This record gives sequence, structure tokens and C-alpha cells, in this order.
Amino acid sequence: MMKITAKPFILELKNPFGISKNLRNSTDTIIVTIECDGFCGFGEASLPPYLIENQLSVLNFIKKINPVNITYPFNFAVIHEYLDNLDHGNYAAKASIDIALHDLQGKIEQKALFQILDSNPEKMPYSAFTIGIGTPEVVIAKTKQANAFRYLKVKLGGEDDEAMIKAIRSISFKPLYIDVNEGWKEKRKALDSIFRLRDDGAKLIEQPMPVQNLAETSWLSENSPIPIIADEAFQIIDDLEKLQGVYKGVVVKLMKCGGIYPAKQIIEKSKKLDLKIMMGCMNESSCAIMAAAALAPFCNYADLDGPFLLTNNPYVDPKMGNGKIVLSKNPGLGLSSNS
Repeated sequence: MMKITAKPFILELKNPFGISKNLRNSTDTIIVTIECDGFCGFGEASLPPYLIENQLSVLNFIKKINPVNITYPFNFAVIHEYLDNLDHGNYAAKASIDIALHDLQGKIEQKALFQILDSNPEKMPYSAFTIGIGTPEVVIAKTKQANAFRYLKVKLGGEDDEAMIKAIRSISFKPLYIDVNEGWKEKRKALDSIFRLRDDGAKLIEQPMPVQNLAETSWLSENSPIPIIADEAFQIIDDLEKLQGVYKGVVVKLMKCGGIYPAKQIIEKSKKLDLKIMMGCMNESSCAIMAAAALAPFCNYADLDGPFLLTNNPYVDPKMGNGKIVLSKNPGLGLSSNS
């Protein structure tokens, strides 16, 4: 029979992580292990402040799981139906179980996760390195840490967006993904900013305005010279159709949607709706990042820098090659302990 273990852990950040809503130095997480027939799968629930979940809620959800209801070979549609019937929401908790089971499946079958998912490593998109809101001096220091990356993801919506871009451009001309985290409030000012950012090398704008401002965001998306994509406004597959005409794409995160299986469904439906797709992340260790990376070749963009922002990643950092995450050929997620 399977044994599920869940332990709290705090991911410590190398630098304070500033967005338009808050500033933090760490992120709570839960590390999950699932043991079966001598094999062990690893999962993770990353819990940034804006998620409703926390360490206690994840632990309480996992306690509800009866391992006898999860058997190999894994039918992930049935497993997720079972998890959804236990409780509504709890997507990060469900993601931790889903990731651990996929890792376990790979180890049992001696297959890498990307092979199980029929993902093509040659189609891996470039990943972005995140520059949080900060003073010009801090922004320059963070930009210097991004040598292995071809793209920069810049958090805007603070007191002086232009000063941040000027600081970055003083030392780097890498293309930019802009993430505003709902920080802009007036659509015409937002559009003016987007045109300036386009001229500064921005390739997309992520969640420029508050989630509830659908009409303003639709107008902005229609008039923007670069794609406007949804993050906070998007979570699960049922959200996709209502976002058509408002956004040009969505950010898929395992912690938002419940794991690898629902994320793959979202990707497939997004393509049918002609929506661009970014495979994104929270502040996550290599565990959740390598799970997301196995799906990234199905996507247009990637933002998978989580482990590179940490001082205490429990696992070895993912390998980077030519600005892209390199998928491990080892079974499952291909994780190695950092201890």
C-alpha cells in the first residue's frame, strides 16, 4: 500500500521579492513523498501569500486522502475526481499529490516524465529570470544574476516603472516579459506604458489591471501592440472560455490548477481557443519546476526560474542550456538531493 508523507518547509529567497502587492523574503511550501513498492515520488505545494491555501490547509487536506483509493497504474482522471470530491479548491495541495504520483510513475516504469507526457525537449521555450520591484541599484544587481537566461521577466506596477526599465537597460538588452500583478488602474495610462515598453523590448504584458476590470482589460488587449495574458484572472480550465476576447493568452501554473494532469488539459483547450500559453511558476524548488518544465514544450513561453531565486533549494538546481531548462532523462522528475 502507498504511504504519503507531508512536511512543512520554508523556501528562502536570495533577494527580497517585490511585486505591486507585497514584498517578501521567503515562501512557505509543503514537501510531499509517496512511497510504493520500494519507489518514492516527490511532490511540492508552494504557497505564496495570494493563494488561499497555507501549510496547515495543505496538511489537513492530505490527511483526508486514503491511499487505498490511489492504485498503480495511475488513472489521473479518476485520481483527480477522487481528490476533487474530498474538498473543493486546495489546488496546491492537489498539485503536490499529482506531481509526486507522476514522479513515482516515472520511477516505476523507468521513464522520464517528459517521455510519459509525450513532450518534446527540442521544443522547450526559453525561460525568463524574474526581476522583482526594487531600487535601481537592487534591480541592476538582480539583472546581473540572470546570465544563464535569454529573457527577463520584470515586475512592474510600483512607484517608478520607468526607473526600473532604465536600470535594466543600463546593463542588459535581453527581451522582456512584463508582469504587473494587477498594478495598473487606468487603461489609457496603461496603454501608453505598453507602447513605451514595446519600444524597450517587451514581448508581452501579464495581468496589467485588476481581475475585476474585464471591460478595461478587454479594451487594453484589443489596442495593445503586444499580447496581454492572464495570470491572477485565470486558474482552472473552466475559466478559459470566459477570458476569450479579454486576454490573448493565459499563465498556467501547477499550483493554481492542481498539477500536471489538469495543466495538460488546460494547454490542449487553450490551443483550441487560440490562446497563447505561458508555463509559469510560484517560488518553487526544483521539484515543482521540473514537473512544469516537462509541459513547457507544449507552450509558447516559459517562466521557470523558481529554484534559481532560492538559497535553500532542497534539490539540485535544474540544468540550463542556451537559456532553456534541460529536461532530465532520469526516471520521473530526475531530482537529486542538495544535501
